[in-house]
Amino acid sequence: MKKIILIFAFSFFCNIIYAQLNDGNKIPSWVETTLSKQFQNISIDDWQKIDTKYFVQFKYNNHQTEVCVGPNHNIVYSQTLLNKNELPSLIIDVFNDDYPSEIIQKIKLNADYKGDKTYIIKTMSDKGLIFDSTGQLIE
Repeated sequence: MKKIILIFAFSFFCNIIYAQLNDGNKIPSWVETTLSKQFQNISIDDWQKIDTKYFVQFKYNNHQTEVCVGPNHNIVYSQTLLNKNELPSLIIDVFNDDYPSEIIQKIKLNADYKGDKTYIIKTMSDKGLIFDSTGQLIE
């Protein structure tokens, strides 16, 4: 699971540092086709190609979402911003019990290609906490 989290963090870091400008080019149709299999009726806000992967940002079900599409026409992972009321109650309970003085600033739901989900909570004091879907703290 830590390997997956490191991949997410590395991808995000690479996205910022090595992003290739799309210079107004249209995203390849195979990327749109791959996305449409899982995400219907989206309008792409932005996209970047880094090496052989495409990072696509869009709104889906009123949530800002980023998806990494690999060269084999597969979704490598997706990352969605959530509201606090969308966290599973197990995670809310653990967070409130273990970090009573912390305030949640941002929540991201990560889903990898196998469907495994992790929740990343960034606090106002800049702590990054990662929970699995059962409420276990990973980091």
